[in-house]
Amino acid sequence: QFHNELRKLEGHDVEIIINSVRIRSSPQNRYYWGTLLYMIREELESSGYQAGDLAAGRVGNLTRDLIHEVMKELFAKQELYHPETGQVIALTKRSTRDMSTKEFKSYIDNIRQWAAENLSLDVPDPTHLYSI
Repeated sequence: QFHNELRKLEGHDVEIIINSVRIRSSPQNRYYWGTLLYMIREELESSGYQAGDLAAGRVGNLTRDLIHEVMKELFAKQELYHPETGQVIALTKRSTRDMSTKEFKSYIDNIRQWAAENLSLDVPDPTHLYSI
């Protein structure tokens, strides 16, 4: 697959940058699912929200999985570019599994800020809970 992608670049000026990237850490993941999403779900549920309020066609109680999808919709957008024109051709939700530790920290920080502003929810700083 790599060689096929390289062949597509033949005849073009290309700059390749290689960086070492650590994918999100286990402590980050535990904080995200066990603290951040849990607290947001609890707050929304105690305010009377149901699944259908956040996602059309969904019924029943809120789940952390649903909150996760909503947070990705808000904070994990990724633009896809046309390879020749460079214009944005699509906007997709990025998987948090592929985020680096730095990207995931920024993602978490954005969600914490959103929760503070929109839910008046003071989610504990993850650096005080884990070394992430």
